[in-house]
Parts: sequence; structure tokens; C-alpha cells
Amino acid sequence: ISQPSISTSSGIFSIYTASPIKDSTGNNIGFVRARIPVKVLSQLLQNYTKEGSQYYLLDNRGRVFLGSTGEYVVRTKSDGSTVADRSYDYEAITAEKIFADANALLSSNIPTTAVANNTQTNVEQFLAYAPAKTIPGLPEFNWQAILATDTAIVYAPQRRLGLVFILGSG
Repeated sequence: ISQPSISTSSGIFSIYTASPIKDSTGNNIGFVRARIPVKVLSQLLQNYTKEGSQYYLLDNRGRVFLGSTGEYVVRTKSDGSTVADRSYDYEAITAEKIFADANALLSSNIPTTAVANNTQTNVEQFLAYAPAKTIPGLPEFNWQAILATDTAIVYAPQRRLGLVFILGSG
């Protein structure tokens, strides 16, 4: 699995996968490669977010390449060159530009949570962070994921329970 890049042939922001094809003796006889547009990944992830929640996928350099609002295009082509003559709706940015307090969260090698202010929406959010899990036999692609939910939504049940106790004991 590759880092997201812009296809040199189609110009589509994509992720590449490749695998060898082996014969019955275990010798490589070819390979298969697939290009998955990041937009397709975005459509799959839309089913996992609710109102008041956002997701952010980060590449191996800590740059957001996909979020709830769309693709954050990394200006690197699949051949390693840089795209200079085109602009995109969302340019790749670091998580620290979205969440000023994200450094401590991202430096953790284990899933963790934190509360931080989203500088783009100016809303306090509860963050759940997960680094990529290493799977034996597959290359490390070092992606990271952040799920962000407005604290007003996360803590609403706690506030309602507090009201039940206050009103119920009065």
C-alpha cells in the first residue's frame, strides 16, 4: 500500500496497492497493481461519521490527506515529482494546523484520546487517535487516524444524567 499521490497518467489523487503473482513453485511470474482513488475511500468512510463528528487520515509524514470535508491533496505525483501547475480545494496540512494541541496526541504510539480546539471550526472537540497497526507480511505505511467529535455531543449524556440527579433528588 502506497502513500497517497497524484497519478502521473490520470491526475487522480490515489492510493496504490501491488502484489506479486506466483506460480505453483513460488516463483514470481508477474504482479497485479490497483489504483484506488482517495475519493472512493472517502465515500466508504462517510458511512462511519455522524453529525458533529469528523475524521482525518494522516499519511506517513503527519499530513492530513483525507477528512470529512474532502481530499487534502498531497502535491506529490506517483513518479515522485511535484505538482506545481494546479490548485486544489484542500491542500495537505498537518494535524497541528487543525488541532493546535495535536503534538502530544500524535507522538503516542498507542491509541489515545484528548480534548482540543479545532482551529478551523473554532469548536472544542474530543479526539480519538489511532496509529496504523503493523500487520505481519505487509509493509508499514504509517497512516494515522483521528476521529473528532464536538464535546457538546460527547458530554451531552453526562449532562442529562446530572440533571436527572439534580431534579430527581429535589
